[in-house]
Amino acid sequence: MFNICEGAFNHDGRLTLVEVFDRIHVVSVPLEIACGVAIKLLFSKEDAGQHTLTIKVYHTDIPDAIAQYSSNVVVPENADDGRLAVAINIRGFKLPLAGKYRISLEVDGTSMKDNSFIVISHEGEQK
Repeated sequence: MFNICEGAFNHDGRLTLVEVFDRIHVVSVPLEIACGVAIKLLFSKEDAGQHTLTIKVYHTDIPDAIAQYSSNVVVPENADDGRLAVAINIRGFKLPLAGKYRISLEVDGTSMKDNSFIVISHEGEQK
């Protein structure tokens, strides 16, 4: 599971997501928002040890990632079908342009899952 939302919370491995979205309507860009990312991964005992989770954010008109967040996690050696639940909340997340964004989840540099959303600007429209 890998979702973008208004807020994410981890209560002893039970993830609570608030307002999962795939499009954001805004008056103008650029803008800063608060958002959450919820991740649930399954590990086996072969995955024991330290791993790096990385989230990269891309805009279709910009070739390089516009944001990147990384964190190390340790999978215990007795993790038989272990589950890792991660809730990340970001304040001041910058969206420089309208258009399509892609968020990529990587574990140790290997892409695991992508998710996307669209920013729709209503700049210049009359109410």
